[in-house]
Amino acid sequence: MMLRRLSTFFLLMTLVIASEPAANPDDLRAAKIRNFFKSLILPGWGQISEGHYIRAGSFIAAEIAAISGYRILYTDGEQMEADYKDYADEHWSFLAWIANGTDPDGDVACNGRFIRTHEMPYSVIDGTPLPYRDHHYYENIGKYPEFICGWDDFSQSYITPTDWEYTPNMYEYVQMRSSSNKSYRQSRVALQLLMANHILSALEAAAGTSVTTFKGANMSGLVYINPVLSGPSINLEVRF
Repeated sequence: MMLRRLSTFFLLMTLVIASEPAANPDDLRAAKIRNFFKSLILPGWGQISEGHYIRAGSFIAAEIAAISGYRILYTDGEQMEADYKDYADEHWSFLAWIANGTDPDGDVACNGRFIRTHEMPYSVIDGTPLPYRDHHYYENIGKYPEFICGWDDFSQSYITPTDWEYTPNMYEYVQMRSSSNKSYRQSRVALQLLMANHILSALEAAAGTSVTTFKGANMSGLVYINPVLSGPSINLEVRF
């Protein structure tokens, strides 16, 4: 979804630039601005316009690698997510959780062994209570001990050295879900590298000097990490 939105944005920017009249070759500032936005849209485009084919090839190769990495990692994450959900549907049961001493509307679970800290929303269909199998459902059954008695091998539960209680199937499920989340996180890193490649290519095309800072007669720029935001982000400041 994120990659599709970025592609739409860059396509619109391409149409805007393509509709502009050719810049005066003597106007250095206009040429820098034009090459900056060319490479911001498509890394290497501005370099090709100036005949810097080796530099262009480097940015294009990085673009292909980042896109390929994102698609592979995200697709792997989706497949592993489907696998762990199928595994949970096979080995964890809402009805078994209730049968093992849990009131779904109460404050304790598993014959009073655990205090309820998270809800398990459900509806009753044809007299059978069925949970809403959303993101929270698949997170809860592998993360919180109050749901352990819903696993089909609850009788084989054990305590780890770190005082966590698992069943063999629950532990396997946690590992599967962890692998899926890891692949999703790595895909976001690939997406961040993709954006960084656009920014660095734009700066290099406009300035032809350092990829982190540059100064010219009519322009200055800086790439930096924003320390205010809670998540990792790349910020760009350019003045022409």
